[in-house]
Amino acid sequence: MKYRELGISFKIDDSRFTVQNISLEKHLSPMPKHSHSKNSFELHYVPSGSGVLVCEGREYQIRPGCLFMTGPGVEHEQLASPSSQFTEYCVYLKASGGSKEPPGDIASRFIRTAFWFGYDDGSVHKLMLSLFSELRSSLPGREQIIIAIMTQLVVSMVRLYQRSKGTDRPEQDGGIGAEPNYLAIEEAFLYDYSSLTLESLAGRLGLSKRQTERLLMRHYSKSFRRKKEEARMNAAVTLLREDMSIEDAAQRLGYSSSSHFSSAFKAYYGITPSGYKGRLKKGL
Repeated sequence: MKYRELGISFKIDDSRFTVQNISLEKHLSPMPKHSHSKNSFELHYVPSGSGVLVCEGREYQIRPGCLFMTGPGVEHEQLASPSSQFTEYCVYLKASGGSKEPPGDIASRFIRTAFWFGYDDGSVHKLMLSLFSELRSSLPGREQIIIAIMTQLVVSMVRLYQRSKGTDRPEQDGGIGAEPNYLAIEEAFLYDYSSLTLESLAGRLGLSKRQTERLLMRHYSKSFRRKKEEARMNAAVTLLREDMSIEDAAQRLGYSSSSHFSSAFKAYYGITPSGYKGRLKKGL
C-alpha cells in the first residue's frame, strides 16, 4: 500500500517538510544497500515480523516495535526472506529551509540526526494507525489532520532522539535546498538498475541529461555511471547471498555475459563472484 504525490507539506520552526511517500509493505526479500539524497529522511516502523538492518556495516535486529530513521547519505540495507519477513511502515520526508535555526529547535534536532535506531514507546504506532486511517478517508479536513499527525511524528521522533542519542549529520554549506524528484531517483537505482540509462532517468525527471548529471553530483556526489555501478554491485551481493547462480545474477543485473559480470564484480570488490559465494558457504 503506497501513497505518493500527496502534495502535503508542513512547517515546524523555520523548516518545511514535504511528504513524498507513505507506505505499508511486507518485506519478503532483501532490500539492497542504498542511501538517500541530501535533506531526505525515511522513517521506518516495524509492527510485526523479524529481519536484519545493516547500516554502515553494523547489524541491527529488526523485531516488532522496532523504529529507525535513515537520513542523508546513510548506506543501509534490510535483510528479509520468506522464513524471516517483516511488515514495515515508511514515511519519506524532504526538508527545506531552516539553516539558521538554533540547535535546540525541534526541526533542527530532527534534521541534524542522520541515523537513529531504537524502539517505539507506543506513540509512533498509534500515529501510524491514525495516519493510514486518514489516508483511506475521504472526509472533510483530511489534509489538515494528516499534517497534524505528521507534525506529531516529527516531534515524537525528536523526543525519542533525546532519550537515546543518534548519529549527527555534518553541517552543510548554504543551508538546505528544496528540489523535487529525489524519491524517483532513489527508486530508479534501487529497482531499475539493470536497464536504467542517463537518458531514461532524465526523462523521468523531466530534465536534460546534463541537468540530471549535475543533480546527482550535487546531492549524491556521484556521477550517473558511478551511481548505477554502485546500485548493480549492491544488488549483486544481495542476489549472491540468496544463492542465485552467477549466470542468473548476471542476467538479472543486465550484464551481457557472466564473464562481464565477474570482471565488474572483481574490479569493484576485489574478489570474483564465485570466490564471494565460496566465502559465504564457509561463513566468512
